[in-house]
Amino acid sequence: MFTKLNSFDEIKDVFYTGYVWYSDKAAPQQLTDGKFSRDEGETGFILEAKLYAKAEKLSVSVKYIGGDYFISEVKLAGCPSELKAKAEYSYETYIANPSLGKKIGEGFGLSFLQYWEKTKDNACEGMEVLKPTWSAFVGFEKIKEEKSS
Repeated sequence: MFTKLNSFDEIKDVFYTGYVWYSDKAAPQQLTDGKFSRDEGETGFILEAKLYAKAEKLSVSVKYIGGDYFISEVKLAGCPSELKAKAEYSYETYIANPSLGKKIGEGFGLSFLQYWEKTKDNACEGMEVLKPTWSAFVGFEKIKEEKSS
């Protein structure tokens, strides 16, 4: 499911929804069912990109850290459709950076699917615990307001 990519050339040429944030821009650029391109005449470099190809069930992450790119993809085909029944998966929607929030719409956030792997933990007397293994961007979603009691 999770694969580390070695270069931008390995990113599949499909239609993505998400965002790309360039170093010379104050705000990220939103991508809506468009093709990802590393070079669109920008003078800066990519700081971060989160992309999701719904038809292919493919999530791509690009991060620029300390002079190096960390590029990964997660193939989500085969993940359970009813995540609430699976303890190994969590699904969360987070409030977006305000500059991106203006572009995707008020009340919308970034949605992620996270996989937790069972591993033995010596700090828990060798019992199995769930540890985060990977996280995948899966698009923009309306944030549900929690009701206070």
